[in-house]
Amino acid sequence: MTLQPATPGVRLSQLNQVLPITVPTALQTQGNIRQGSAYVAAPNLSTPYVQEWTFGLDREIFHDWKVSATYVGNHSVGLWDGKDLNQVEIRANGFLSAFLVAQQNLAANGKPTVGASLGSLQSLFAELPSTQYTAITLGQAATVANYLDTTAVSGVVGGYLTNVGLPATFFRYNPQFKDVYVVGNYGQTTWNGLKLEVVHRERHGIYLQANYTFSKGFTDAAAEAQDNQQQFTTSFRDNANHALDRQLSPLDATHVILANGLYELPFGRGKLFLGKSNSIVDNIIGGWHLNGIFDFTTGRPVSVTTGYNLLNQSTASVPNFDHSFHNLSHATKNLATSSATFTSASVISAAFSTPAAGQFGNFTEQNIHGLWYTNLDAGLYKSFGIRVWGEEAQIQLRGDYYNVLNHTNFVTPSITTTSGTIGNVTKSDPGRIGQLSAKFTF
Repeated sequence: MTLQPATPGVRLSQLNQVLPITVPTALQTQGNIRQGSAYVAAPNLSTPYVQEWTFGLDREIFHDWKVSATYVGNHSVGLWDGKDLNQVEIRANGFLSAFLVAQQNLAANGKPTVGASLGSLQSLFAELPSTQYTAITLGQAATVANYLDTTAVSGVVGGYLTNVGLPATFFRYNPQFKDVYVVGNYGQTTWNGLKLEVVHRERHGIYLQANYTFSKGFTDAAAEAQDNQQQFTTSFRDNANHALDRQLSPLDATHVILANGLYELPFGRGKLFLGKSNSIVDNIIGGWHLNGIFDFTTGRPVSVTTGYNLLNQSTASVPNFDHSFHNLSHATKNLATSSATFTSASVISAAFSTPAAGQFGNFTEQNIHGLWYTNLDAGLYKSFGIRVWGEEAQIQLRGDYYNVLNHTNFVTPSITTTSGTIGNVTKSDPGRIGQLSAKFTF
């Protein structure tokens, strides 16, 4: 083995050849590019907690029958949610006031800068291309502000602001990023419900359980309301007014009825019919069980928006609502067109209107209930006892029908009040499905 001399290190006299060390591109300052997202935990971030309480009474009223009444409540406190500090600012900087004047000028004179003065923002609106005139007409102040802030001019993002001498922070708190989320204990939910139940213990081949729940659930956790789980990238509708986010929980259902039962058919040895059958006949007709599960639920809350970004660049404003109805419980099928619409579709358009620029509307996004859901599943099965290699085993034959009545359950769509297809229902749950199966257990 030959030993090689070690490579000499850098001499002090050669430091100017290696210093300063080049910073990797990923760690270099990116400038005010309005791209990507930053996440920061609030200094006082704490663990969320849930308060629960319940009170119930139950009593046996007849032999094998029991009834109960139970009140259940819970309150989730301090849910983690993200607040986007880079929600575009259009009020404190005077942009909204100038936008409203520009909107009037455009309607009267065909250009946003012709007519009444826009004050210090006259030159900024003069930079706008005609492609943004439709957004001005529709009142989408946040859309226009976001365009001015994020569009590259001569290769420079935010160039419109630079051209007229406005600071890079005119619209965004931190223009280096598109979004800056501060995760804090902003959210809470409440749920209160009354549950009534009746149970028949299994006897003489009959078992029954049925319950009814009357409840109400609310939330102001934006992410939870959006997709039923905590996330940190769903903006508040307005950072200055968190109360706008209080709404019905997406899981809220005012009335729920659930029932399930089991019935042993009265055929075979020792039963009401053919009770003296021999073993062969009994193995064929005896021991069959019928079971069923019934589910009825009033509609879940419906998401309703205008589709226009009047105040927030990330979340469309909700409409103004005249509160003329509170649920869309039924849909009408059109067999000729294989489509369906809400029974009250003609009322929807009249009930909602689009707010002015910079407004979020008086409607809470999920404040009316959608279509009802009704379903019945049923099954028939029989088990046979056998012996395999001296061990006891069992074969079960069964036939199951899901949605046995083939009842159409339409899926409630989200409603965009400015859409030409408002009130249309395009999806439904599966129809009747039958399944035959065999199971061998040992």
